[in-house]
Amino acid sequence: MEEQDAAAAAATALEALSLETSNDEEFLTPSASPYAAHHDGDGEGEPSSSPSSPAAAASSPAPAPASASSPAAEPSSPPPPEPPPLDLSKGKHVFILSHAGKPIYSRHGDEQQLGPVMGMIQAVLALSQSLGGRGGREGGREGGHVLSDDDDCCLRSIRTTGGRRQFVFLIRQELTLLVVTSTREPEPFLKLQLEYLYHQIVLLLTARRITRCFAANPSYDLRELLGGTHRVLSGILDMASPSLPPSSSSSSQHEESVACLLTSSVPTLPLDPSLRHDLGQSLLTICSSTPNLRPVLYALLLSGPRLITLIQPLLPLHHRLHPSDLLLLLNFLTTQPSFRSSGASSESWTPLCLPRFNDTGFLYAYIGCLDKEKELFLVLISANDDPEQFRASCAVRAEAEKLWEGKRWLVLLREAATGEHRQRALNKYSNAGMAFHFMYRFRGGLKVPCSY
Repeated sequence: MEEQDAAAAAATALEALSLETSNDEEFLTPSASPYAAHHDGDGEGEPSSSPSSPAAAASSPAPAPASASSPAAEPSSPPPPEPPPLDLSKGKHVFILSHAGKPIYSRHGDEQQLGPVMGMIQAVLALSQSLGGRGGREGGREGGHVLSDDDDCCLRSIRTTGGRRQFVFLIRQELTLLVVTSTREPEPFLKLQLEYLYHQIVLLLTARRITRCFAANPSYDLRELLGGTHRVLSGILDMASPSLPPSSSSSSQHEESVACLLTSSVPTLPLDPSLRHDLGQSLLTICSSTPNLRPVLYALLLSGPRLITLIQPLLPLHHRLHPSDLLLLLNFLTTQPSFRSSGASSESWTPLCLPRFNDTGFLYAYIGCLDKEKELFLVLISANDDPEQFRASCAVRAEAEKLWEGKRWLVLLREAATGEHRQRALNKYSNAGMAFHFMYRFRGGLKVPCSY
Protein backbone atom coordinates (compact mmCIF):
# COMPACT_ATOMS: atom_id res chain seq x y z
CA MET A 1 0.00 0.00 0.00
CA GLU A 2 2.87 2.38 0.71
CA GLU A 3 4.26 1.96 -2.83
CA GLN A 4 0.82 2.47 -4.38
CA ASP A 5 0.29 5.63 -2.33
CA ALA A 6 3.69 6.97 -3.44
CA ALA A 7 2.94 6.33 -7.13
CA ALA A 8 -0.46 7.99 -6.78
CA ALA A 9 1.19 10.97 -5.10
CA ALA A 10 3.60 11.28 -8.04
CA ALA A 11 0.71 11.38 -10.51
CA THR A 12 -1.15 13.95 -8.40
CA ALA A 13 1.95 16.14 -8.24
CA LEU A 14 2.40 16.02 -12.00
CA GLU A 15 -1.26 16.87 -12.58
CA ALA A 16 -0.73 20.00 -10.49
CA LEU A 17 2.05 21.30 -12.73
CA SER A 18 -0.30 23.30 -14.97
CA LEU A 19 -1.85 24.94 -11.89
CA GLU A 20 1.39 25.95 -10.21
CA THR A 21 3.08 27.44 -13.28
CA SER A 22 2.36 31.01 -14.32
CA ASN A 23 3.86 34.07 -15.95
CA ASP A 24 6.11 32.17 -18.32
CA GLU A 25 7.23 34.08 -21.39
CA GLU A 26 7.53 32.90 -24.93
CA PHE A 27 11.06 31.82 -25.69
CA LEU A 28 12.82 34.07 -28.18
CA THR A 29 15.30 32.10 -30.27
CA PRO A 30 18.27 34.24 -31.31
CA SER A 31 19.30 33.79 -34.93
CA ALA A 32 22.90 33.17 -33.96
CA SER A 33 25.49 31.64 -36.24
CA PRO A 34 26.67 28.09 -35.53
CA TYR A 35 28.96 27.70 -32.58
CA ALA A 36 32.68 28.12 -33.01
CA ALA A 37 35.19 25.37 -32.28
CA HIS A 38 37.65 25.72 -29.42
CA HIS A 39 40.17 23.18 -28.27
CA ASP A 40 41.14 22.10 -24.81
CA GLY A 41 44.03 20.00 -23.60
CA ASP A 42 42.85 16.74 -25.16
CA GLY A 43 42.15 18.33 -28.54
CA GLU A 44 38.40 18.14 -28.29
CA GLY A 45 36.36 21.02 -29.66
CA GLU A 46 33.91 22.85 -27.41
CA PRO A 47 31.03 25.02 -28.62
CA SER A 48 31.39 28.54 -27.37
CA SER A 49 28.60 30.13 -25.44
CA SER A 50 26.72 32.70 -27.44
CA PRO A 51 26.08 36.22 -26.16
CA SER A 52 22.74 37.10 -24.69
CA SER A 53 19.94 37.74 -27.11
CA PRO A 54 19.63 41.36 -28.37
CA ALA A 55 15.89 41.02 -27.86
CA ALA A 56 16.45 40.25 -24.20
CA ALA A 57 18.76 43.24 -23.83
CA ALA A 58 16.24 45.51 -25.51
CA SER A 59 13.46 44.38 -23.23
CA SER A 60 15.24 45.66 -20.10
CA PRO A 61 16.93 48.98 -20.95
CA ALA A 62 18.96 50.83 -18.36
CA PRO A 63 17.05 53.56 -16.50
CA ALA A 64 17.61 57.05 -17.85
CA PRO A 65 19.46 59.46 -15.52
CA ALA A 66 17.33 62.06 -13.82
CA SER A 67 17.60 65.59 -15.16
CA ALA A 68 16.96 68.68 -13.04
CA SER A 69 15.75 70.68 -16.05
CA SER A 70 13.31 68.07 -17.24
CA PRO A 71 9.59 68.80 -16.82
CA ALA A 72 7.35 66.94 -14.47
CA ALA A 73 7.30 63.24 -15.02
CA GLU A 74 4.75 62.15 -17.58
CA PRO A 75 2.25 59.47 -16.71
CA SER A 76 3.84 56.10 -17.14
CA SER A 77 2.55 53.88 -19.93
CA PRO A 78 0.33 50.99 -18.90
CA PRO A 79 2.22 47.81 -18.10
CA PRO A 80 2.22 45.15 -20.81
CA PRO A 81 -0.32 42.38 -20.37
CA GLU A 82 0.91 39.38 -18.47
CA PRO A 83 1.61 36.33 -20.66
CA PRO A 84 -0.74 33.42 -20.17
CA PRO A 85 0.40 30.68 -17.80
CA LEU A 86 1.95 27.54 -19.18
CA ASP A 87 -0.88 25.06 -19.65
CA LEU A 88 0.26 21.46 -19.71
CA SER A 89 -3.21 20.16 -20.45
CA LYS A 90 -2.97 20.89 -24.17
CA GLY A 91 -0.47 20.00 -26.86
CA LYS A 92 2.98 18.64 -26.20
CA HIS A 93 5.72 20.08 -24.01
CA VAL A 94 9.28 18.84 -23.64
CA PHE A 95 11.69 19.64 -20.82
CA ILE A 96 15.33 18.81 -20.16
CA LEU A 97 16.98 19.28 -16.79
CA SER A 98 20.10 18.06 -15.07
CA HIS A 99 20.10 15.66 -12.13
CA ALA A 100 20.71 18.69 -9.90
CA GLY A 101 17.45 20.25 -11.14
CA LYS A 102 19.07 22.87 -13.42
CA PRO A 103 16.78 23.72 -16.35
CA ILE A 104 18.43 23.12 -19.73
CA TYR A 105 15.68 23.26 -22.35
CA SER A 106 11.97 23.91 -22.63
CA ARG A 107 10.17 23.60 -25.92
CA HIS A 108 7.61 26.26 -24.93
CA GLY A 109 8.33 29.12 -22.58
CA ASP A 110 11.60 30.36 -21.13
CA GLU A 111 13.21 27.62 -19.07
CA GLN A 112 14.45 30.28 -16.63
CA GLN A 113 10.82 30.89 -15.63
CA LEU A 114 10.10 27.20 -15.09
CA GLY A 115 11.86 26.70 -11.77
CA PRO A 116 8.73 25.37 -10.02
CA VAL A 117 8.14 22.89 -12.83
CA MET A 118 11.73 21.66 -12.74
CA GLY A 119 11.57 21.38 -8.95
CA MET A 120 8.40 19.33 -9.17
CA ILE A 121 9.97 17.02 -11.76
CA GLN A 122 12.97 16.49 -9.47
CA ALA A 123 10.66 15.70 -6.57
CA VAL A 124 8.76 13.13 -8.62
CA LEU A 125 12.00 11.49 -9.77
CA ALA A 126 13.34 11.36 -6.22
CA LEU A 127 10.08 9.79 -5.13
CA SER A 128 10.30 7.17 -7.87
CA GLN A 129 13.91 6.34 -6.98
CA SER A 130 13.01 5.83 -3.34
CA LEU A 131 10.07 3.70 -4.42
CA GLY A 132 12.35 1.68 -6.68
CA GLY A 133 14.76 1.16 -3.81
CA ARG A 134 11.98 -0.35 -1.68
CA GLY A 135 10.40 -2.35 -4.49
CA GLY A 136 13.62 -3.72 -6.00
CA ARG A 137 14.16 -4.27 -9.71
CA GLU A 138 10.65 -5.58 -10.24
CA GLY A 139 9.25 -2.04 -10.14
CA GLY A 140 5.52 -1.55 -9.80
CA ARG A 141 2.36 -1.01 -11.81
CA GLU A 142 -0.82 0.48 -10.41
CA GLY A 143 -3.50 2.54 -12.13
CA GLY A 144 -1.32 3.42 -15.14
CA HIS A 145 1.78 4.26 -13.09
CA VAL A 146 4.62 2.29 -14.63
CA LEU A 147 8.07 1.89 -13.16
CA SER A 148 10.89 0.77 -15.41
CA ASP A 149 13.28 -2.03 -14.60
CA ASP A 150 16.41 0.01 -15.35
CA ASP A 151 19.42 -0.19 -13.10
CA ASP A 152 18.39 2.92 -11.17
CA CYS A 153 14.69 1.95 -11.07
CA CYS A 154 13.71 5.38 -12.41
CA LEU A 155 10.24 6.39 -13.49
CA ARG A 156 9.39 5.56 -17.09
CA SER A 157 5.92 7.01 -17.64
CA ILE A 158 2.77 8.20 -15.91
CA ARG A 159 -0.71 8.47 -17.36
CA THR A 160 -3.14 10.67 -15.46
CA THR A 161 -6.62 9.59 -14.44
CA GLY A 162 -8.77 9.23 -17.55
CA GLY A 163 -5.69 9.12 -19.79
CA ARG A 164 -5.91 12.81 -20.70
CA ARG A 165 -2.20 13.47 -20.20
CA GLN A 166 0.86 11.32 -20.42
CA PHE A 167 4.30 11.93 -18.90
CA VAL A 168 7.21 10.01 -20.42
CA PHE A 169 10.69 10.16 -18.89
CA LEU A 170 14.09 9.35 -20.34
CA ILE A 171 17.31 9.34 -18.30
CA ARG A 172 20.54 9.66 -20.26
CA GLN A 173 23.88 10.39 -18.59
CA GLU A 174 23.30 13.35 -16.24
CA LEU A 175 20.23 14.55 -18.14
CA THR A 176 16.54 13.98 -17.49
CA LEU A 177 14.24 14.39 -20.49
CA LEU A 178 10.48 14.62 -20.05
CA VAL A 179 7.64 14.95 -22.53
CA VAL A 180 4.16 15.97 -21.33
CA THR A 181 1.47 15.41 -23.95
CA SER A 182 -2.23 15.05 -24.51
CA THR A 183 -1.84 14.06 -28.18
CA ARG A 184 -2.37 10.34 -27.47
CA GLU A 185 0.89 9.39 -29.18
CA PRO A 186 2.08 5.94 -28.08
CA GLU A 187 4.74 5.80 -25.42
CA PRO A 188 7.42 4.13 -27.63
CA PHE A 189 7.12 6.96 -30.17
CA LEU A 190 7.37 9.62 -27.47
CA LYS A 191 10.45 7.89 -26.08
CA LEU A 192 11.93 7.77 -29.58
CA GLN A 193 11.50 11.54 -29.85
CA LEU A 194 13.34 12.02 -26.56
CA GLU A 195 16.13 9.73 -27.79
CA TYR A 196 16.54 11.87 -30.91
CA LEU A 197 16.52 15.03 -28.79
CA TYR A 198 19.25 13.64 -26.56
CA HIS A 199 21.35 12.59 -29.54
CA GLN A 200 20.91 16.06 -31.05
CA ILE A 201 22.56 17.46 -27.91
CA VAL A 202 25.33 14.88 -28.26
CA LEU A 203 25.84 16.00 -31.87
CA LEU A 204 26.47 19.51 -30.57
CA LEU A 205 28.61 18.68 -27.52
CA THR A 206 29.64 14.97 -27.49
CA ALA A 207 28.71 12.60 -24.67
CA ARG A 208 32.20 12.86 -23.15
CA ARG A 209 31.90 16.64 -22.89
CA ILE A 210 28.56 16.34 -21.07
CA THR A 211 29.99 13.82 -18.62
CA ARG A 212 33.08 15.91 -17.92
CA CYS A 213 31.07 19.07 -17.29
CA PHE A 214 28.85 17.45 -14.66
CA ALA A 215 31.70 15.44 -13.15
CA ALA A 216 33.53 18.69 -12.43
CA ASN A 217 30.38 20.47 -11.21
CA PRO A 218 27.08 18.60 -10.69
CA SER A 219 25.25 21.97 -10.71
CA TYR A 220 26.78 23.04 -14.01
CA ASP A 221 24.45 25.04 -16.27
CA LEU A 222 24.66 23.27 -19.63
CA ARG A 223 22.96 26.21 -21.33
CA GLU A 224 26.35 27.90 -21.39
CA LEU A 225 27.39 25.41 -24.08
CA LEU A 226 24.00 25.23 -25.81
CA GLY A 227 23.50 28.96 -26.32
CA GLY A 228 21.80 29.74 -29.64
CA THR A 229 20.80 26.13 -30.36
CA HIS A 230 17.14 26.26 -29.28
CA ARG A 231 16.05 26.21 -32.92
CA VAL A 232 18.14 23.10 -33.57
CA LEU A 233 16.71 21.21 -30.59
CA SER A 234 13.15 22.24 -31.39
CA GLY A 235 13.62 21.26 -35.04
CA ILE A 236 14.09 17.58 -34.24
CA LEU A 237 10.86 17.68 -32.21
CA ASP A 238 9.00 19.49 -34.99
CA MET A 239 9.75 16.54 -37.26
CA ALA A 240 7.49 14.41 -35.05
CA SER A 241 4.88 17.01 -34.12
CA PRO A 242 1.31 16.10 -35.15
CA SER A 243 0.19 19.73 -35.03
CA LEU A 244 0.33 20.58 -38.75
CA PRO A 245 -3.09 20.75 -40.41
CA PRO A 246 -3.67 18.57 -43.49
CA SER A 247 -4.12 21.68 -45.63
CA SER A 248 -0.70 23.05 -44.68
CA SER A 249 1.77 23.41 -47.54
CA SER A 250 4.39 21.53 -45.51
CA SER A 251 1.97 18.85 -44.33
CA SER A 252 3.18 16.17 -46.76
CA GLN A 253 6.82 16.90 -45.95
CA HIS A 254 5.97 16.69 -42.24
CA GLU A 255 4.23 13.33 -42.68
CA GLU A 256 7.33 12.11 -44.46
CA SER A 257 9.49 13.26 -41.52
CA VAL A 258 7.33 11.30 -39.08
CA ALA A 259 7.66 8.21 -41.29
CA CYS A 260 11.45 8.66 -41.41
CA LEU A 261 11.66 8.83 -37.62
CA LEU A 262 9.52 5.73 -37.19
CA THR A 263 11.38 3.67 -39.79
CA SER A 264 14.86 5.16 -39.32
CA SER A 265 14.97 6.11 -43.00
CA VAL A 266 16.21 9.14 -44.89
CA PRO A 267 14.14 11.41 -47.17
CA THR A 268 15.68 11.57 -50.63
CA LEU A 269 15.19 13.98 -53.51
CA PRO A 270 13.30 12.32 -56.40
CA LEU A 271 15.80 12.32 -59.24
CA ASP A 272 16.68 10.35 -62.34
CA PRO A 273 18.87 7.43 -61.20
CA SER A 274 21.47 8.03 -63.90
CA LEU A 275 21.91 11.67 -62.85
CA ARG A 276 22.23 10.64 -59.19
CA HIS A 277 24.88 8.08 -60.15
CA ASP A 278 26.82 10.60 -62.25
CA LEU A 279 26.82 13.15 -59.41
CA GLY A 280 28.15 10.58 -56.96
CA GLN A 281 30.86 9.29 -59.27
CA SER A 282 32.06 12.78 -60.18
CA LEU A 283 32.21 13.77 -56.52
CA LEU A 284 34.16 10.61 -55.72
CA THR A 285 36.65 11.37 -58.50
CA ILE A 286 37.15 14.97 -57.38
CA CYS A 287 37.72 13.96 -53.75
CA SER A 288 40.31 11.38 -54.74
CA SER A 289 42.21 13.77 -57.05
CA THR A 290 42.25 16.96 -54.96
CA PRO A 291 45.75 17.61 -53.54
CA ASN A 292 46.26 18.05 -49.79
CA LEU A 293 42.80 16.66 -49.03
CA ARG A 294 42.98 14.28 -46.11
CA PRO A 295 40.70 11.22 -46.19
CA VAL A 296 37.02 12.17 -46.30
CA LEU A 297 34.75 9.89 -44.30
CA TYR A 298 31.48 11.00 -45.90
CA ALA A 299 30.63 13.30 -48.81
CA LEU A 300 27.00 14.32 -49.13
CA LEU A 301 24.98 16.36 -51.60
CA LEU A 302 21.76 17.65 -50.05
CA SER A 303 18.68 19.58 -51.09
CA GLY A 304 17.33 21.07 -47.88
CA PRO A 305 16.20 18.16 -45.69
CA ARG A 306 16.53 15.65 -48.57
CA LEU A 307 19.49 13.52 -49.57
CA ILE A 308 20.65 13.64 -53.19
CA THR A 309 23.67 11.39 -53.00
CA LEU A 310 26.03 10.02 -50.38
CA ILE A 311 29.46 8.56 -51.00
CA GLN A 312 32.10 7.17 -48.70
CA PRO A 313 35.56 7.32 -50.30
CA LEU A 314 36.98 5.11 -47.55
CA LEU A 315 34.55 2.22 -47.16
CA PRO A 316 35.35 0.41 -43.91
CA LEU A 317 32.41 -1.77 -43.06
CA HIS A 318 32.23 -0.61 -39.43
CA HIS A 319 32.07 3.10 -40.35
CA ARG A 320 28.83 3.15 -42.31
CA LEU A 321 26.73 6.24 -41.74
CA HIS A 322 23.72 5.38 -39.60
CA PRO A 323 20.35 6.78 -40.79
CA SER A 324 19.64 8.38 -37.40
CA ASP A 325 22.95 10.28 -37.58
CA LEU A 326 22.01 11.47 -41.05
CA LEU A 327 18.61 12.67 -39.82
CA LEU A 328 20.31 14.61 -37.01
CA LEU A 329 22.72 16.15 -39.51
CA LEU A 330 19.88 17.15 -41.85
CA ASN A 331 18.03 18.82 -38.98
CA PHE A 332 21.22 20.62 -37.91
CA LEU A 333 21.74 22.05 -41.39
CA THR A 334 18.17 23.07 -42.14
CA THR A 335 17.62 24.86 -38.81
CA GLN A 336 20.72 27.08 -39.08
CA PRO A 337 20.02 30.14 -41.31
CA SER A 338 23.72 31.04 -41.45
CA PHE A 339 24.45 27.98 -43.58
CA ARG A 340 22.20 29.35 -46.34
CA SER A 341 24.20 32.52 -46.89
CA SER A 342 25.54 33.38 -50.33
CA GLY A 343 28.87 34.69 -51.60
CA ALA A 344 32.18 34.16 -49.83
CA SER A 345 30.43 33.39 -46.54
CA SER A 346 28.64 30.37 -48.03
CA GLU A 347 31.40 28.05 -46.77
CA SER A 348 31.44 26.91 -43.16
CA TRP A 349 33.66 24.70 -41.04
CA THR A 350 32.02 23.29 -37.95
CA PRO A 351 32.61 20.48 -35.45
CA LEU A 352 29.89 17.93 -34.94
CA CYS A 353 29.54 14.55 -33.29
CA LEU A 354 27.77 11.62 -34.94
CA PRO A 355 26.46 9.61 -31.97
CA ARG A 356 26.22 6.26 -33.78
CA PHE A 357 29.68 6.73 -35.29
CA ASN A 358 31.49 7.83 -32.10
CA ASP A 359 29.72 9.76 -29.35
CA THR A 360 32.94 10.71 -27.52
CA GLY A 361 34.63 12.98 -30.07
CA PHE A 362 34.09 15.48 -32.83
CA LEU A 363 34.28 15.11 -36.55
CA TYR A 364 34.66 18.21 -38.71
CA ALA A 365 32.25 19.16 -41.46
CA TYR A 366 32.83 21.44 -44.40
CA ILE A 367 29.45 22.86 -45.47
CA GLY A 368 29.18 24.70 -48.76
CA CYS A 369 25.94 26.24 -50.00
CA LEU A 370 25.66 25.78 -53.77
CA ASP A 371 22.26 27.45 -54.11
CA LYS A 372 20.68 29.55 -51.36
CA GLU A 373 17.14 29.53 -52.77
CA LYS A 374 16.98 25.75 -53.44
CA GLU A 375 19.10 24.95 -50.36
CA LEU A 376 21.65 22.83 -52.20
CA PHE A 377 24.49 21.86 -49.86
CA LEU A 378 27.79 20.04 -50.32
CA VAL A 379 28.98 18.48 -47.05
CA LEU A 380 32.40 16.87 -46.54
CA ILE A 381 32.99 15.18 -43.18
CA SER A 382 36.45 14.19 -42.02
CA ALA A 383 38.38 13.62 -38.81
CA ASN A 384 40.94 16.36 -39.51
CA ASP A 385 40.50 19.85 -38.10
CA ASP A 386 43.59 21.57 -39.53
CA PRO A 387 43.13 24.68 -41.73
CA GLU A 388 44.66 22.91 -44.73
CA GLN A 389 41.75 20.46 -44.74
CA PHE A 390 39.30 23.34 -44.95
CA ARG A 391 41.16 24.91 -47.88
CA ALA A 392 41.29 21.56 -49.69
CA SER A 393 37.54 21.12 -49.10
CA CYS A 394 36.94 24.55 -50.62
CA ALA A 395 38.86 23.37 -53.69
CA VAL A 396 36.62 20.30 -53.93
CA ARG A 397 33.53 22.51 -53.87
CA ALA A 398 34.93 24.86 -56.54
CA GLU A 399 35.88 21.98 -58.86
CA ALA A 400 32.55 20.20 -58.38
CA GLU A 401 30.52 23.36 -58.94
CA LYS A 402 32.46 24.16 -62.12
CA LEU A 403 31.94 20.63 -63.49
CA TRP A 404 28.24 20.44 -62.61
CA GLU A 405 27.50 23.87 -64.04
CA GLY A 406 29.25 22.93 -67.28
CA LYS A 407 27.20 19.74 -67.64
CA ARG A 408 23.99 21.57 -66.56
CA TRP A 409 23.56 19.14 -63.67
CA LEU A 410 22.97 22.01 -61.25
CA VAL A 411 20.13 23.21 -63.47
CA LEU A 412 18.54 19.77 -63.25
CA LEU A 413 19.04 19.74 -59.48
CA ARG A 414 17.29 23.09 -59.15
CA GLU A 415 14.39 21.74 -61.18
CA ALA A 416 14.23 18.59 -59.07
CA ALA A 417 14.25 20.67 -55.87
CA THR A 418 10.97 22.26 -56.98
CA GLY A 419 9.36 18.82 -57.34
CA GLU A 420 9.30 18.69 -61.15
CA HIS A 421 11.09 15.33 -61.29
CA ARG A 422 9.12 13.57 -58.57
CA GLN A 423 6.39 11.89 -60.58
CA ARG A 424 8.83 11.12 -63.39
CA ALA A 425 11.10 9.33 -60.92
CA LEU A 426 8.17 7.50 -59.29
CA ASN A 427 6.95 6.25 -62.66
CA LYS A 428 10.23 4.40 -63.13
CA TYR A 429 9.26 2.19 -60.19
CA SER A 430 5.52 1.85 -60.93
CA ASN A 431 4.07 -0.08 -63.86
CA ALA A 432 0.75 1.74 -63.78
CA GLY A 433 2.23 5.15 -63.04
CA MET A 434 0.05 5.50 -59.95
CA ALA A 435 2.74 5.54 -57.22
CA PHE A 436 2.56 8.43 -54.79
CA HIS A 437 5.12 7.37 -52.20
CA PHE A 438 7.37 4.44 -51.54
CA MET A 439 10.29 3.40 -49.38
CA TYR A 440 13.18 1.14 -50.21
CA ARG A 441 16.35 -0.25 -48.68
CA PHE A 442 19.49 -0.63 -50.72
CA ARG A 443 21.12 -3.88 -49.62
CA GLY A 444 24.57 -2.94 -50.85
CA GLY A 445 26.81 0.04 -50.20
CA LEU A 446 25.88 2.18 -47.22
CA LYS A 447 22.62 0.36 -46.38
CA VAL A 448 20.70 3.60 -45.70
CA PRO A 449 16.89 3.15 -45.97
CA CYS A 450 15.48 5.87 -48.20
CA SER A 451 12.05 7.42 -48.65
CA TYR A 452 10.56 9.05 -51.78
